[in-house]
Amino acid sequence: MRYLLIIWKARRPHIFSEGWQAVRRDLSWLYGRFYFAIGAGFILVYFFPNSFNSLIILIYSFWIPQIYCNATRDVKNALLAKYLIGTSIARLILPLYFYACPENFIHLPPSPFMAFFLPLYVMLQVIILLLQDKYGPRFFIAKKFLPIKYNYKKLNINLNDEKNDEKIDCVVCMTTV
Repeated sequence: MRYLLIIWKARRPHIFSEGWQAVRRDLSWLYGRFYFAIGAGFILVYFFPNSFNSLIILIYSFWIPQIYCNATRDVKNALLAKYLIGTSIARLILPLYFYACPENFIHLPPSPFMAFFLPLYVMLQVIILLLQDKYGPRFFIAKKFLPIKYNYKKLNINLNDEKNDEKIDCVVCMTTV
């Protein structure tokens, strides 16, 4: 929850200038959504025990918001590869213990399919993030659907070159240089 609060504060710096009532209202909305998600998860597991694997797959889609954020904000090199791999391995230890170990402490029956599929699914997410770093955050979107980006790189034209016959206009005074 502390991590969520840090992200919340970083993404809403303007809320602090609106007064403490606005901060409390926005923060209570964040807490409400967080505890609602936890309660809904418990209720789903209790009433639908067969959907436990689906809920675990949903929970372990934790890199998908980062993939979406990189693509929408056009952010490259958002996270280090060591962080991505290390965090993914650390988060997979507990479910792999329950799905692969036949003698686990909550007596959950082992599931070889989930023990194989879950790391594969998380690895696919990490590979997409690493490919976003290498080929650009929007590499998987067709070029015709991407917005036009302005090229901010300067044109290197040597004005003293005698072979250069192009007329260049000054952008300030609109005269030929």
